[in-house]
Amino acid sequence: MPPPSASTNATATVLADDELLRKILLGVEFPTCLVRAAAVSKRWLRHASDPAFLRRFRDLHPPRLLGFYVKTESRGSQQRLRFVPRPQLPGELAAVIGRGRFDLADDIKALSDCRNGDLIVFARRNFSLYNPLRPERGTTALPPLPVPGAVARQMLPADAGDRTTVSFVRDDQRSLVLLSEDAQQPEAARATHLIELPQEWRICSVGLLAGGKLYMIGTVGYILGIDLASRSTFQIKLPRGVKFNADENFDLSRADGGAGFYLVHAKNFQIRVWHHRTGCSGTGKWKLVDEICVGQALGDLFEPYWCLMKDVIVYICAVGDNADFVIFQIRHQVFHLHVKSRAVEKVFESEGSQYPFDVRPFMMLLKFEDMGM
Repeated sequence: MPPPSASTNATATVLADDELLRKILLGVEFPTCLVRAAAVSKRWLRHASDPAFLRRFRDLHPPRLLGFYVKTESRGSQQRLRFVPRPQLPGELAAVIGRGRFDLADDIKALSDCRNGDLIVFARRNFSLYNPLRPERGTTALPPLPVPGAVARQMLPADAGDRTTVSFVRDDQRSLVLLSEDAQQPEAARATHLIELPQEWRICSVGLLAGGKLYMIGTVGYILGIDLASRSTFQIKLPRGVKFNADENFDLSRADGGAGFYLVHAKNFQIRVWHHRTGCSGTGKWKLVDEICVGQALGDLFEPYWCLMKDVIVYICAVGDNADFVIFQIRHQVFHLHVKSRAVEKVFESEGSQYPFDVRPFMMLLKFEDMGM
């Protein structure tokens, strides 16, 4: 057998160095590539699955948008939920979609939440958990809530590993927020807490669950916050000039590291991004961090007649973590805007509807168990 070449020896020397190996693994572009690298040996798996390494990898390679679930509505009828892959996905990510099962059953009438690769779906008056990347698991029925009334929404934990699920319950007299710790456990094993909302918040939108706090948005001129640990409420005034009405709207986005949250506001074909660094009691100040001219960003995709019609608005459908991207709707078209680069692509169009679409982004989070590891 011929002796190993100098290049072979050099490669072996590099790969035997744990620090150099971690740097190489950090440089792979897609989570799927990291999973394949982890399968090389137990040593590589140990490095690739180390929690500190995974945090660093996720910082360098944020979760990728695979597509989104959309539900359109036209006068007198509702369309079923459908999954729309993001156009022109790299082959690695397109293959992930091909291995999963993203189409939902016909009896699923609503998607309550979508985070960390998991869905909470509503069918036959019950909520269930489903992971499209692991279809062989099927759906897992969530236990019924110990509160009567119409459940408007259940929300998944904001972070992987967190076990607190938030439910919003409304009846004829009041609105409640129900906190369930480890909601997948039997009812007797769960710790639950009820928080009654002020009367003016009977009709509201459950906006954001992040950093141990729940932020709710409505038409009352402020954001209602709930600290999940102390179960106390607080109020945050909206930035100057920001409202939620027929002509303008906004959505919220979590910030990494518990550094408050973002508010993305649309009005008159302008999108503004605000950041609020929230203190322990909800105190903090707003800072305008970005302004985007929608017409300029859209370029050739912008229809000049939109400016001539009073009923044409920019509707914020969804916002990515750290306000990384914005999915917005103009009439029957939906666009994806990458905020930092200003890159825009049309991702969906429905000729039969101009109502605001219900859009839920599906992000690919690095979880080894979702990739067969």
